[in-house]
Amino acid sequence: MSFSRGEIAGAKKDPKKFLDRLNSRSNRQRTESGSARYFARSAMPLTIATGREVGADIVNTGARDGRPFSVTNFSLGDSVSVEPMISYAGPGIRVAIAHTHPENRAFSGLSGVFSNGKWYSGFSVETDMYMSKAAGVNSYVATPNGTLLGFNLRAMNHDAKSDPSSYLRADDYVSEMP
Repeated sequence: MSFSRGEIAGAKKDPKKFLDRLNSRSNRQRTESGSARYFARSAMPLTIATGREVGADIVNTGARDGRPFSVTNFSLGDSVSVEPMISYAGPGIRVAIAHTHPENRAFSGLSGVFSNGKWYSGFSVETDMYMSKAAGVNSYVATPNGTLLGFNLRAMNHDAKSDPSSYLRADDYVSEMP
C-alpha cells in the first residue's frame, strides 16, 4: 500500500480538514475485510503525516445492494492510542473497530487467554485487544509498512462456546489481511 506525497502533505498541513474529509466521504464495501482495507488506505496518510493514531468503526448498514459495509467515525488520537471505541451510537450495526499504528507493530495485548467464560492475563485497558473485547467486535490494525492485521473475536468466541473448558490464546485469532 503506498500513499502519494500529496495525500501525506495535505494531511500534515491540516489534519482536521483531512479527518473531516474522511468522515464526509461515502464509502461502501462488500465485506468487513474490504472496509478494513479501505480504512487502512484512507487513514494511514494521516498517521504517517502526524505520527498519531487514527481510529474508526466498521458498520453493516443493512443495505441490500451488495455493499452493506462502511467505515464511519474516523477520529484522531495521540502517538500511542486513540480514544477507546467501546460504545457505538450510529447508523447500522458495528461489526468491527479499526485503528492505525504510527510504527510498524502488532496488536498490543496479545497474551490474553480465554477459558470457561473468563479472560485471563494480557488485557489491561490500554491494549488493542481490550478494546476489541470490550466492544465485542472484531478489530483491525494498519501499520505504515502496509500491513493490515485482523483479530477475529467472533471466531474466538464461537470456539469458546464450542468447547468451554479449552484455553484459547488471543494471538491465535490474529492474521495478516491480504
